[in-house]
Amino acid sequence: MALYKKISILAAGLLVAMGLAAPASAGSVVFNLGDIVVDDDSATGDIALAIPAGFYDTVSFTTDWSAISGDPWSNEAIWAITDGPVTDPGTTFYADPGAAPNALASGDAVTLIWDSIALDIPINGPLDGFLLTLQTFGGSSALWANSVLTLSGPTQASEPGILLLFGLGLIGVVVARRRS
Repeated sequence: MALYKKISILAAGLLVAMGLAAPASAGSVVFNLGDIVVDDDSATGDIALAIPAGFYDTVSFTTDWSAISGDPWSNEAIWAITDGPVTDPGTTFYADPGAAPNALASGDAVTLIWDSIALDIPINGPLDGFLLTLQTFGGSSALWANSVLTLSGPTQASEPGILLLFGLGLIGVVVARRRS
């Protein structure tokens, strides 16, 4: 294979490998919340979230749900991300997704998964936020174990400027060598 073909293939490979068209994550933040006892009182169960600087537009949440008392069902487990307690009339709700898609109409233990849910309102951190948790059936409580909340930003294309110039420079060298 001629030298110019090798260099051309190498230049094209470098441009792709270095992210000319590949998506790059804008960042995410993970909150390992551990075990949470959740009941039917919306005024309790507020968990402070110190959301760092960044732009977040999706949320994922997983928890190992199990009944404690009062005959709760996992499809009664709901949560929200806010900037204040539910008792404050000025509170903004950033996410309030309802029951998990895999929730059960029973008290059977299950890992609840809300995956890549679009926020109702994107968060432009930093933000002193809250995770509000609730079991909606009166008098019930459940354990939400191994709870993990992840906020993620949008996927963006990488900036091609320098890579494009680098690639064009290599191609220019190849063309110049071929003509000489």
